[in-house]
Amino acid sequence: MEITKEDIRHVARLARLDIEQDKEDSFIREMQNIIGYFDKLNELDAKGLSETIKKNDSSYNLRDDKICKSFDRKDIIMNAPTHDDIYIIVPSVVE
Repeated sequence: MEITKEDIRHVARLARLDIEQDKEDSFIREMQNIIGYFDKLNELDAKGLSETIKKNDSSYNLRDDKICKSFDRKDIIMNAPTHDDIYIIVPSVVE
């Protein structure tokens, strides 16, 4: 798979990274090495191997849900840098 500078810029923008232009070639090589590794894994013959983890296995040991004392809202709000006495106000991260 050919990785281009546009691909690197796109991934950097999605990850909110500021990559200097002189470092883009280095990132291209690193990304191609990573993709190459996955290509090697795809070449492996995994027939006959059993799964080590199941996505919907209900045998996991989960704790029972129990109602317990929570923190006092006023104490939590008091430690927030910005609040309106009911909610904690955080900066927007979605454009």
